[in-house]
Amino acid sequence: MAKKLTTINSNSSHSGSRLTKSHQALAKEVLAGHLNIGTQRQHLLGSYYNAVQGIINGISSARTYTIQHGDSFWSIANKLGVNVYTLAANNGKSINAMIYPGQTLTY
Repeated sequence: MAKKLTTINSNSSHSGSRLTKSHQALAKEVLAGHLNIGTQRQHLLGSYYNAVQGIINGISSARTYTIQHGDSFWSIANKLGVNVYTLAANNGKSINAMIYPGQTLTY
């Protein structure tokens, strides 16, 4: 029996259940093989498709930051010159999430 496809984002014109995830989290799911291939993936990702594929295609050029003792999302975002909310979301976290020295963030 075929698995029913549902869209990931609310901007898709297709009906089905919808989830809210960051583009980075969706790219990780694609790389892990969880979101099918080709046109099925396009259907699932809807209007997120191009952004997610862009992350996948440029994954080797992604910049990373290794968390140091005393860091917070706010201090890291300030050091890197990025938006704190985007930094947290792209790493699948909230700005209040616990982070630990040695962890790596993608920005």
